[in-house]
Amino acid sequence: MPHDCVVSYWYWGDSSNSVPELMPLRDLFDALYGEPPLYSLSASQWEEQKEEIAASYARATKVARRTGFARMVSFEYLTPDRLVQKTRFSNGISVTANFSTEEYRSADGLTLGKWEYALEEPPAESEAQLP
Repeated sequence: MPHDCVVSYWYWGDSSNSVPELMPLRDLFDALYGEPPLYSLSASQWEEQKEEIAASYARATKVARRTGFARMVSFEYLTPDRLVQKTRFSNGISVTANFSTEEYRSADGLTLGKWEYALEEPPAESEAQLP
């Protein structure tokens, strides 16, 4: 029997831009969990926040577009302080997020700066390999 997926959002009163300077950090959570961002603002705030919201949207929706119909199948902490985390989705996508203010370097060469994430997609199958 197939399993459904749920799209989760921030609470509107605690939306991605509720503290504008923390939007990059909120975007990390969105990317890690494959969820789209949620913005809550008045028309008078648009001019002040539109550039940050556009940058946040570009960061946060990259993963959500690729994982919207996939289940999260695993979650793990990669560092003892739990500030570097990794999720995997049923379509083969994985996301590694660095919540630390320090650079993270993995044994396999992945480097993430403060509040950065990496999206890893499975290799595309060539037509020669298809049945």
